[in-house]
Amino acid sequence: MKRCLALTLLLAGCAAPSSPPDHPLVGTWQGEKPLTLKNTEYQFGSETGFWSAGRKDFRYKKTEGAVSNTTPERCDFSLTGRVLVMSGCRLAGRYTRTP
Repeated sequence: MKRCLALTLLLAGCAAPSSPPDHPLVGTWQGEKPLTLKNTEYQFGSETGFWSAGRKDFRYKKTEGAVSNTTPERCDFSLTGRVLVMSGCRLAGRYTRTP
């Protein structure tokens, strides 16, 4: 009986749907203009595009209509708790995460 229960729990854990966790930057940030970061898309004021991030750099491409800007832009960033600081790009500034 104990073996059946252990096997059932093991198989239930393997079959459970899972997805990778969101990147720590995903969310809504308030700065001079609001910045919203979804899994791959961003919105900065009325500007939209696609983004990705490494450990200390943030890369983004602006979209214009249905066409993506071919030149990606890059920022340095630091994240401390609810405060995101970006520097060296058009998005430079201090942002606070909003609920």
